[in-house]
Amino acid sequence: MPGGKFLRNIVDRATEKALDKAKERIKHELAPQSPGRSDEEVYGEEAVEKGFLERITDRAKERLRGTEYVKNQFLDPEDSGADEATLNYRLHYAGQNHVLVWLEYIGHSSRYCAGYEIKPGKGKHAGTMYYWAFCLAHNKIHKFNMAKITGCRVTNIPYSPMWPVKL
Repeated sequence: MPGGKFLRNIVDRATEKALDKAKERIKHELAPQSPGRSDEEVYGEEAVEKGFLERITDRAKERLRGTEYVKNQFLDPEDSGADEATLNYRLHYAGQNHVLVWLEYIGHSSRYCAGYEIKPGKGKHAGTMYYWAFCLAHNKIHKFNMAKITGCRVTNIPYSPMWPVKL
């Protein structure tokens, strides 16, 4: 899976950060205030029922592991899926990680693209979403109507952005 290790590292860091916040909240909301300290609030892990934090941490990790399947489905290199959620996820992921996408576009050949932005059209095209990307086949910027993209695969081919990436 392209970028899979990078994505797992992000998820692992976010998981640990969320668990740390949960532990702090439990300490402050469920643990009684330590006696003898009226000027400041002092809470202690020892005031929380023994094993309570570990049970919550284990339960949270168990539920977060359940999201692994969904994450893998969004980045499956064998599936060029064009449903809106998958397409948006892949285009944003590729842009944020500066890797090319293999874009399949209705009525045109497939091509490698370096994504920069997704934004609505203007004037008579208001309401239509466009994917702005540098097309390697034509060596210039193109705008692609999101509704006409039939497939998208995230590659592991890096690119150096020529403009700010707004994905």
